[in-house]
Amino acid sequence: MTGIDDTSASTDDEDEEELSPTTEQEEALELDQNIAITAGAGTGKTTTLTLRYLEMLESDPDIGPENIATITFTNDAANEMQERIREEVAERLSAAPESDEYDYSRWRSIKDELENGYIHTIHGFCSRLLREYVVEAPVQPEFDTLDEADAKVLMQEVVRKTIDARWEANEDIRRLARLWSRDSLEQVLVGLLESRPRSTEWATRWEGSTIDEYLDHIWSTFYPIDRGTAEELLKEESVQEAIHTICGLHDEEFEIDPDDKGMQFMKDVTRVVRDTSVHTNDADGYHWQRALDSLCDHLTSNSGERYTGRQRFRYRGSKSNWSAHEEEQEQLDAAVSALLDGLNPEERDFIGGLDTEWNSSHYVLSLARLYSTVLDEYTQTKSEQNALDYHDLIQTCIDFLNADDRLCEQVQSQFEYVMVDEMQDTDQLQWELIKLLTAGDTDDFDAQNVFLVGDEKQSIYRFRGADVTTFGSAREDLAAANPDDVETTKQLRGNFRTIQETREFLNALFDEVFEPMDDEYRDYEAKPQALTDERRQGRDVTGSVEYLLVPDDDVPELHGTDYLNQTPRFAGHGERESHALASRLTSLLDDPPEVYDDDEECLRPAKPEDITILLRARTRLKEHERALDAYGIPYTVVSGTGFWDAPEITALVNLFTFFENPDDDIALYGVLRSPLFGFPDEDLARLHSEDQPLWTALQTAEDDLGDAARLLDEWRQIAAVNDDVTADTTVPWGTLLSRIIDDTGYIASVGADERPRQAAVNINKFREQVRAWEEGGVKTVSELLTRIDRRKEIESHADEATIPEDADGVQIRTIHSAKGLEFPIVAIPEVGTEFNFQGDVDEYGKVYLDELDVGDGESEPVLGLKAPSADDPYEHQNTLARTRLQEEVRMQERAELKRLLYVAATRARDHLLFSGVHSTDADEEDGLGLGDPNDAADARYWRDWLRPILLEDEDGDAGHILRQLSVGAEHTTTIRGSEYTVRIPTAPVHDWDASAATERDYPQIDIPAPELSTPPTSITATNFAKALSPDDTAIYTDELEEDAASLETDGLQANHLGTIVHKLCELRPARDRWRSIAARLGSTLDDTVTEGDLDRIEEYTERCLQFRDGVADDELPTTIHEELSVVTRLEAGRIVGDIDLLLVTPDSYHVIDYKTNDTSQRSVDDLAEKYWPQLEVYAAALYQNDDSRIVHTTLYFADADEHRTTTHDMLSLDILGDDLNTQLEELTQSDGAAVRGESSNF
Repeated sequence: MTGIDDTSASTDDEDEEELSPTTEQEEALELDQNIAITAGAGTGKTTTLTLRYLEMLESDPDIGPENIATITFTNDAANEMQERIREEVAERLSAAPESDEYDYSRWRSIKDELENGYIHTIHGFCSRLLREYVVEAPVQPEFDTLDEADAKVLMQEVVRKTIDARWEANEDIRRLARLWSRDSLEQVLVGLLESRPRSTEWATRWEGSTIDEYLDHIWSTFYPIDRGTAEELLKEESVQEAIHTICGLHDEEFEIDPDDKGMQFMKDVTRVVRDTSVHTNDADGYHWQRALDSLCDHLTSNSGERYTGRQRFRYRGSKSNWSAHEEEQEQLDAAVSALLDGLNPEERDFIGGLDTEWNSSHYVLSLARLYSTVLDEYTQTKSEQNALDYHDLIQTCIDFLNADDRLCEQVQSQFEYVMVDEMQDTDQLQWELIKLLTAGDTDDFDAQNVFLVGDEKQSIYRFRGADVTTFGSAREDLAAANPDDVETTKQLRGNFRTIQETREFLNALFDEVFEPMDDEYRDYEAKPQALTDERRQGRDVTGSVEYLLVPDDDVPELHGTDYLNQTPRFAGHGERESHALASRLTSLLDDPPEVYDDDEECLRPAKPEDITILLRARTRLKEHERALDAYGIPYTVVSGTGFWDAPEITALVNLFTFFENPDDDIALYGVLRSPLFGFPDEDLARLHSEDQPLWTALQTAEDDLGDAARLLDEWRQIAAVNDDVTADTTVPWGTLLSRIIDDTGYIASVGADERPRQAAVNINKFREQVRAWEEGGVKTVSELLTRIDRRKEIESHADEATIPEDADGVQIRTIHSAKGLEFPIVAIPEVGTEFNFQGDVDEYGKVYLDELDVGDGESEPVLGLKAPSADDPYEHQNTLARTRLQEEVRMQERAELKRLLYVAATRARDHLLFSGVHSTDADEEDGLGLGDPNDAADARYWRDWLRPILLEDEDGDAGHILRQLSVGAEHTTTIRGSEYTVRIPTAPVHDWDASAATERDYPQIDIPAPELSTPPTSITATNFAKALSPDDTAIYTDELEEDAASLETDGLQANHLGTIVHKLCELRPARDRWRSIAARLGSTLDDTVTEGDLDRIEEYTERCLQFRDGVADDELPTTIHEELSVVTRLEAGRIVGDIDLLLVTPDSYHVIDYKTNDTSQRSVDDLAEKYWPQLEVYAAALYQNDDSRIVHTTLYFADADEHRTTTHDMLSLDILGDDLNTQLEELTQSDGAAVRGESSNF
């Protein structure tokens, strides 16, 4: 439970007109016992919590809101619950007869006390508890609370300062700098700070240990062959004799080529034996395992098999080399046979490359010591700033309650009951605090007043620290404390949300999806729960489920010529699927199914507003947008990026800036021009004066401007920033902000803008954030602006607030943003998109840290990293710990991905649609077929779990589905009696509802002006390449600058022509719209587009798309990105840029950059030579993101219809980063001006 600020609409499951409990909900109202409820999707969890809260108040007249602690997951959930309770209390108050003075007085008192009730996130609760016990708690009065973003900024500052101060003298830093770049090292250290308390426990365990102690632990804990077995095998007489024979032969001096395989084999074996002393029986500890591992590695091929037949020479050498030593060669051959027979290496689960373990140990221990130093500095800095981060809040509460039994009892006596919502998203530290609030003995839990509600199947916040296993262990604690005859675990199965047909399908599907990945359930795996029918409205709807099977290529036997002739040529799987889904939606809207309308309380045909597309990630968002645009389907993207740059937020930030400094004319102009006041520029121009600030002039103005001045002055008075006021703000900042919004009608004003709904929810999100900062101790406007600046720095692409369910058109939103919501029709695409595993500490994947079983039922934090290979220091290999961690973490992530699929599917009220790409093949003998799925435990796609359940027959054959689909475009079948329909893509219905398809505003292109002030901390890839060739700027002028010639001729400037070609390639509109769109784009760039320009644009766009599609057909990428922003992080600075087109396959990245230079004056090779540094920057950025893929880079010159391609392997990419850093360093030192300014990179 992270206590995040989530302003998404929290419309949970149950929209009952009255709080009328089901039988299951009534059982949850039993007091004076512990209860742990598993509340399935849509089962009325919020209603249950509200009913129980009211039951507590009604059961005991001495209990008030201050005696009930209720912990929620988000601030919005806390606000919603407070509102629900407030409404119910108000109803009871109005229903209390005037003659019953006691009853009326009781509910009147409860209503008044609700404002002081303990309904908080875990962090809000801890902050309040520490402030109320500030004398007893180990905190300073008026401490500041750092939220996650503020804490991360401080962590980054501390890490940078710690490294700077110790760079020369600290051996640990110098050692780690040889392994990682400085940026990577900083990322790892910040990630470890964010991973407390696990990282602290790990570092404490190892910071004072020796290398031998560390290696002994790693080998004894993680090596698959135990120490006793290794020692027994190596002490066998035949094995010892073979070892001595080989070592003896190695010591003889043969006149044989040292590169002979037999000579090399003897050298390798002898080195292993003597390094570990296993030939003298003096080996101890992990050396037996180390020796066995190395010997097995040398005795087998890369595939783990022994060498036989002609390959035997790899042990004994070649006959020609040993012709003078035939007897010795036979001895060697016999010794090898004895080793093979005695060790059976091909049957051993050995690792190989054990020298990597030795190399890694130095880095691991250095990291432990350095992290401890950084942690001390971070702790000291927070102390100096009188600040606590979220982890500190919980840990400090635990520490001070543990330290004083009397105080702990006092706190416990205050809370008669404790309720925790979303228990599946908590962690062990939070559960420890709950036990301290309720139990006399936390080791022997004895409380009887704890109520937990959650659902392991809906735990989807592992990336924020949630530990799904906490609910299970807490459930066991509650059961042990309850009397033997009391049932602790209860279920909420009654589903108020989903119609019968769809709900029964979901029960059948997830009964199989949630099967264990191995023979038994692991503690982090969710178990299925059959949901029952409690839906009370719209019961006459007939639900439906379908699966849109999208072949990964054109299959005439399936599609038929009609579909193939009406669809565009697809650049990749993502585009193919997005078009298939959009096409299916046109068919659905042309013949719409019925849905239940909550507002009208009736059944009606579905509209675009009823459909929600739920994405696992936003990676392919643009492809879905383009496909919906292509077929005229209106849509809204929910939670777009750019919250802090949204105009409605900028206006409010300007207002606070004005509060701090009324002489800031820019901020005040922004306030007056914004919808807060809405003054036109000509009115404000009258106030302009060289002699006085705008605020001074405004205060003497009349009419509406004078009214604005008086209102601003009134707000400044309330904010306590007037010259004659020195106290802190007289009202809370959140209250002042609400006053400002009401005084100006700000919500209504932004309602007239282009994005009224998004603007309104953004304003609410900002107001909630201000309130959260205020609760954290922010008092002055200066502190408030500091928080805003920090947040803008670290969250430059923060999501906008989530729009409620009733947005215009089809909604596109992430699954996480849909948690707690419901929609009439849900589409879940990309079930064939590869998982993006992200279980590492840092964004570069350098380090893994997690809790692992170390035997005897014990677990401990383990850290794993890659280390240099003994054979090639530039090649980094997995270590034992990292391999084990990666396997375990990926299993946990797979378990969460199952839960994520469940959350997505259970958002559906009436209809559900899955879609995904599948590999298909047509064979003359076997007919149509699908590619084989991965095993469930090794799943890489959602389809690996769905295909065996939905597309295969009892014999595991999916061909029967394809055979049915080749006859008709759909096939209806059942799973445990529940119907669902499998479809293939069909041609779109272009006139599904012409009146509903409104023309969307075409995207505007904003080219930022060059920054001519102080040198930036970063440089664009284009400017970087340009700075490397300062005497050869002509090629850049062709596309990026307005040279004199272009200004003297009619038509488009060269850079604008390139811009338009790139935009057409990105958007891929219908071919017959290219010229009109190009002309429109030209006008937005304040340029003139001639017929000749349009001809060139058409020609260049055609060539670029043909080239792109050809490459995509050859490489079959799993993911395609367009206009992807990337950053190459170097010690000397940052190089940023936008990749025109990126094709991603399992093994490689392919960067394609379009160029529209005139090639009549310079050769393509000459141009390519100048552009390569720009593409090398992109290659380095991609390698930093994922060092397991090679990178291809291609320059395509549309004018010549030619391309140049180069490939970067792992070694060259390692070197490339260092080269780029050196070049950037030299550029900065030699001429800072060379790297100043930003140019658009088209």
